[in-house]
Amino acid sequence: MKKAKLLVLAIASVITAHGASTLAFDADFISGVPMNQARMAHNQLALDDGTVLVFGGHGTGFVSLVTAEALYPGAHSFDTLSMLYSHDWPAFAVRGNGEVLLAGGSKDSGIPGYTWAETFDPTTELFSATARPLNRLRTGCGAAYLTGGKALIAGGWYTQSDAYAYGELYDPGTRTFTATGALNASRAYPVVLPDNGGNGVVLGGYHYTAGTTIDKVELYQTATNAFSVLQESLFPPETGWGVNTLTRPIQDQALSNGRYLLLASRYNGSVYQYRLFTYDPETRAIEPFETTPALPDSSEFAFLQPVVDRGRGKARLLAFNMSFTGQGNEYYLFSLDLANGGLEQSDSAHVLPYNLGWGGLTLLPNGNLFATGGSVTNNFDPVSETLVIVPYDQDVTQICSSEAINIQDETYQGTWLIRTETTLTTAGAVVVLPDAHVSFEAQESIVLGSGFAVNAGGRFHASVAPVSCEAAI
Repeated sequence: MKKAKLLVLAIASVITAHGASTLAFDADFISGVPMNQARMAHNQLALDDGTVLVFGGHGTGFVSLVTAEALYPGAHSFDTLSMLYSHDWPAFAVRGNGEVLLAGGSKDSGIPGYTWAETFDPTTELFSATARPLNRLRTGCGAAYLTGGKALIAGGWYTQSDAYAYGELYDPGTRTFTATGALNASRAYPVVLPDNGGNGVVLGGYHYTAGTTIDKVELYQTATNAFSVLQESLFPPETGWGVNTLTRPIQDQALSNGRYLLLASRYNGSVYQYRLFTYDPETRAIEPFETTPALPDSSEFAFLQPVVDRGRGKARLLAFNMSFTGQGNEYYLFSLDLANGGLEQSDSAHVLPYNLGWGGLTLLPNGNLFATGGSVTNNFDPVSETLVIVPYDQDVTQICSSEAINIQDETYQGTWLIRTETTLTTAGAVVVLPDAHVSFEAQESIVLGSGFAVNAGGRFHASVAPVSCEAAI
């Protein structure tokens, strides 16, 4: 790697004093392209080419939405797509060929009211009604395609029907739904997972009118169309650990070894405890995934479900800082090394004027996270904002100067954090190469010359904020 002349000339004394140090993990939080409509409780899908799709949810005033939106790679705005029906908290599952199933959902104000269902083909961008509707009014349910090719839907929210006590099996060949036998534990918002034998496992969720976490883990057997108890709780003999429906496809949670990674929580009377766990579709074993250090409880952070990055051997967990006393909501990003369980918290945080809970969150092909929507205070005031979260785990070459920094004719590779207590300017050809990540921070101002460029695949971030080189970095 070519070292910047800056290292040798402009601030050699500073480098001697402070050194070029290494940060294990940090992240940038960058405002993204806003959606055309404020929404929350929507479903989100990222395609292999980087296209992001959002479906339904509810908008301002808790109104169920009949639109979807697509953000294509390089686009400066979302395109609005018209669904056939509104879907707020529907059954959501993605087939192996990419086809999306959307079934049921709530009327306005979250009231279960629909049996209609449709599929979406991402190659043609067409929505098509299923041949027959669901057998029961259903919302707040879990769904996943099983290895035999059919999708299992289980559970449901509230008392407009008894969907909370039953499941349905969707056959994409006939585009019809078949009712299953009764669940052993009625539940809303459960997680459905496939096993390798064509059956399904249902876990988590809570009572269909809210409150109590459901302990029982159930096995659905396609041969008998019936449910049986697989184990009495997620982590027997412990009870009270729960996990709820995700708004992205369940296969996004799959690790490179075929297991699935999820986050469970338990309220102990004063705080929520958090525990990562894996599910093995071959053996149906559910095992805690130990981290070092352990995940903090809700006296410090409230965690969202992990975003799995199989290709990079990482999982990312967004966490709301519970001790933040300023205006808005402060978020950190945690990074989990899937090989050794090492857990790291980002050095940087980001304050939002809204909450990311019940928004969408998916992994992009380049390793960034893309968050959509959320709400300011409750179900009646969702937002249209999006957020790009850029994690980086590489060694960081850090420079900090109490004097002005002028960078001239430099090419950057690797990861750099360059900070000054005064001003930072560039002149001549200053280029950020592909896969490089460069951050400039200055207390007074940053001026980029006309020769400054970021090549495709490179990442650059600049901020004007208080800087102190005396602080440990």
